[in-house]
Amino acid sequence: KHGLIAQDVESIDSDLIAEDFKITVDSEGNDILRKALKEEQLMMIGFNALQEAIAKIEVLETKVAALEAA
Repeated sequence: KHGLIAQDVESIDSDLIAEDFKITVDSEGNDILRKALKEEQLMMIGFNALQEAIAKIEVLETKVAALEAA
């Protein structure tokens, strides 16, 4: 949920990242905030991708069945 994974996701889509709370201060006095994934949004993206994959699999299964029947 935290750290390197959040930083990796942020490089792809920063809307999927939240900054929770201050963890330290850098040498210039700027706050360093902890990054975290917005899990709810990631789950919805995952569910959508799964639905699309299931639909494609069903089409392919229908095509295979038709080819086997021929």
